[in-house]
Amino acid sequence: MDEKTYFNNNEGVSVTNARFIVEDQTYAMSGVTSVKRFVKKRSVVRMILSVLLMLLSGMSAIGIIASGELTSLIVPLIILAIGAVLWFINSKKFIVLLNTSSGESQALETKDSALVDRVVEALNEAIIERG
Repeated sequence: MDEKTYFNNNEGVSVTNARFIVEDQTYAMSGVTSVKRFVKKRSVVRMILSVLLMLLSGMSAIGIIASGELTSLIVPLIILAIGAVLWFINSKKFIVLLNTSSGESQALETKDSALVDRVVEALNEAIIERG
């Protein structure tokens, strides 16, 4: 039986009737019993921390600008940047979970919801056609 490809994005993710490949990990489709999409939500603590950092550093920067001490502006700007980075790295993650006889495993994690949807659909097609 020839290997049939259901999905391939040329970026390390491929689904065939025999294999599911994610970067350097390969899963045998014969062992996959089910697949599901999971959403890992943002951490509330990180969101609050990042907003507080950005607000406090923004207020400090405004105070420094008003006082005319522009040489002291670098520290609030660095803290503002740290808050912004925390905000952006704390985004939602979309996960492909595989169920096998040995349990559940997280096969793919990304910020791309559409990619996870396409992969889950391709995996379901492969499981259905396998019978």
